[in-house]
Amino acid sequence: AESPQTQLAGLYTHGGHSYDAQDKEAVQRIALEECEAVAKFAAALRAEPWKLQVPVVGVGSTPTCSNPPTALPGVTEMHPGNYIYYDTMQQALGSCSEKDIAVRVLMRVIGAYPKKNLLLVDMGWTACSKQGEASNFGRIEGYPQLKVVNLKQEAGLISSCDGSPLNFNDFPLGTLLRLEPYHSCAHTKQHDRIHILDEDRRTVLETWPICRGW
Repeated sequence: AESPQTQLAGLYTHGGHSYDAQDKEAVQRIALEECEAVAKFAAALRAEPWKLQVPVVGVGSTPTCSNPPTALPGVTEMHPGNYIYYDTMQQALGSCSEKDIAVRVLMRVIGAYPKKNLLLVDMGWTACSKQGEASNFGRIEGYPQLKVVNLKQEAGLISSCDGSPLNFNDFPLGTLLRLEPYHSCAHTKQHDRIHILDEDRRTVLETWPICRGW
């Protein structure tokens, strides 16, 4: 059970199946089941015949961290995934509210096609990835009547959610729009830096580089 070449750091699991839960109670049940299974495995490793040290027992996912059970016996850490950012997918899962979503992808209106009822913006899939296509790639903040209908590599198309005519006077060329991302991990990974804004949401306080690779 001991080796001079290796040392067990601990156990680490990710309850990814919590994303299939339909309500808060189901998320909590999955979290507790994950906790019990990993804690039981840790206890077995510490007992005869292995007698291993298991200093860390880690579980979790963003849904289970956001709606955890009242106790997680035997667990030493809970890792929360994109808990720092959240996104519209997590909101739909009940992990957060819209005001908790802390990241946006900024885009600019660069064209208008009234006959097609479309706005052209400078945000393509290289700016926000292709994840969440069935959910319009997220939500355009402050404009519930708008949705992203298509993304090219460097540009995207926006129209009305219900097919009604857009008021193009409300969106002149240069208008800035903010996308609340469907999956903040994928969206953020498309960029090499993030800008930290002041409470006025315009003043850049800091710029943080984004790690690349694993």
